[in-house]
Amino acid sequence: MTRCLTLQQCLDLEPTKAVGIASDHGGYELKKYLAMMLREAGAEVIDFGDRELVPEDDYPDFVVPLARAVAAGQVERGVAICGSGVGACVVANKVRGVRACLIHDPFSAHQGVEDDDLNLICLGGLVVGHALAWELVRTFLIARFSGEERHRRRIDKVTALENQPISKVIRYTNIKGGAPTEPTGGHSRSLKLYLIRHGETEWSRSGQYTGRTDIPLTSHGEEEARAVGQRLRNLSFRHVMTSPLKRAKQTSMLAKLGPVPEI
Repeated sequence: MTRCLTLQQCLDLEPTKAVGIASDHGGYELKKYLAMMLREAGAEVIDFGDRELVPEDDYPDFVVPLARAVAAGQVERGVAICGSGVGACVVANKVRGVRACLIHDPFSAHQGVEDDDLNLICLGGLVVGHALAWELVRTFLIARFSGEERHRRRIDKVTALENQPISKVIRYTNIKGGAPTEPTGGHSRSLKLYLIRHGETEWSRSGQYTGRTDIPLTSHGEEEARAVGQRLRNLSFRHVMTSPLKRAKQTSMLAKLGPVPEI
């Protein structure tokens, strides 16, 4: 890991660029500390708030403006903090062009930039101490994207998700191991998967596999299967995936899942 006395000695930020930072009440104290450390190291810091400790404030109100500034290139990179860092990460990634990640270890702090072109780091103000947080932020800012073709290819696929429906980007993979195929027009846009358990069988009673596939349903399980079938009586199933086979077939027959499906 690269270590340095000051941020300027090991970081080539463009003179016109700055580091943005934001937090809610959960990260307020850590934000103050990191902003101080960055300024002492010679970095320009733009504070997106909160500017005071407000126990009822909401992280999206501060992280979203930061994320938008990162995406627009108004700041070089961003640091977002909430109590755990999770909420800040979730909302930051809703902004197109932002690649944010919750980071609590030095390796991920630089690897995320080198491989995934991370541009916003998220920290948990109630999770990491001040010294570690400064190490993470400094490591994050020092790191540079490698630019390798394989990483660019993967990032391009991620970026494509921001611009069109996921069904247009991620192709379906043939279940038999063939090449990926495009979705066909005959499929519904919304795929619904129903899971029907087999009731009180030996599996659920013993809590472990029995190695048998022919244990019959109990009376309770039969009633449950029929009840599920009633709730799904207006639906037809083209395929039923089963395991173990015999008992699952019993369940499917008891549920009367429309026309006899392929099992």
